Amino acid sequence: MMPEVVGFGSPEIIQPPEEYERWRRKWTAAIYELMIERVPKRDFEKHVAGWINRCRAEGGVPRFQAFYAGRPLKYEDRPALLATCYGAAERVPRVLLTNVPEDDWSVAVLFVNDWEYFLWKYGGGKERGEPPPPLYRSRRRR
Repeated sequence: MMPEVVGFGSPEIIQPPEEYERWRRKWTAAIYELMIERVPKRDFEKHVAGWINRCRAEGGVPRFQAFYAGRPLKYEDRPALLATCYGAAERVPRVLLTNVPEDDWSVAVLFVNDWEYFLWKYGGGKERGEPPPPLYRSRRRR
């Protein structure tokens, strides 16, 4: 007589969808809170141009995330962006840019070359009278 095998695919392991959804929400909330707690924070308007210039000088590509773990990024009930430097992450650590104006947060959600726009707006291009860079729509659905 063979003993009953409990393993992958057995009814004891399969969870009902409600249970899965409850655990998924719990874990994504924990991951979100850990990220908010551990990543260094900087004020958006004061630091975004310097951070972009540093990332580009190191040969990286700046990327701004408006969502993390399926939730919009907020810090102290204000919009925030997670800045990551792809290609130079070891030399340019990621930061959480806080106090992001609503229109700039929307740019990060809707467009893929947002860093060029932020550099133009906060890096002096706007004051010098340069035309704004063209913005390319993101394929992400938000």
